[in-house]
Amino acid sequence: MYKKISIITFIFIAFLSACAPKDNWVETKSADSTISLMLPPEMHAIKGLNQYAIMQYGNLDNSLSLMVIADSIELYNRLIDNYLIENPDSVQFAAAKGFDGYCSMVVLQLKASAQKFDVSENIDTVINSMKVRALTYNAKYETDKSYIRLALYEGKTFYYQVFAMISAAKSEEYDKAMKRIVESMREQ
Repeated sequence: MYKKISIITFIFIAFLSACAPKDNWVETKSADSTISLMLPPEMHAIKGLNQYAIMQYGNLDNSLSLMVIADSIELYNRLIDNYLIENPDSVQFAAAKGFDGYCSMVVLQLKASAQKFDVSENIDTVINSMKVRALTYNAKYETDKSYIRLALYEGKTFYYQVFAMISAAKSEEYDKAMKRIVESMREQ
């Protein structure tokens, strides 16, 4: 009797497993294997988004783009310290130290490079044991309107900027995938 129930249970579980939707996202590592992201299978390595990016990916028609920039925490803080020594009255840079200051500097640079910049989400959280500031924003660069999800991570020795970008017209279609991508980063 028990043997019959366990066989039926096994067949039922095997059937459910076979019918479950497959998640075919792939863990993709940076060239130096220091970080990884989960990406949909249609994403492929590309070049030309940013000369400082350690990872750059696009989907088949490159309408969805991803890039990761890594900045040394030690070097960033040393640059801020040196600037403050040379410019002791600089209040703006005095507040630029640490992760919060880094996040503020990144956002200031992004705003300065865009004709229009509207943040719709700004959340502080922890993802994969790292402190994260997650931003969602719409920006206009020349004639292009973009929807961007950005996660700023504080790693062990690096600050990371993980960008997922798409045309603003396709934002609703890709938003969940973009969120999943930028929130999947792990340090190795």
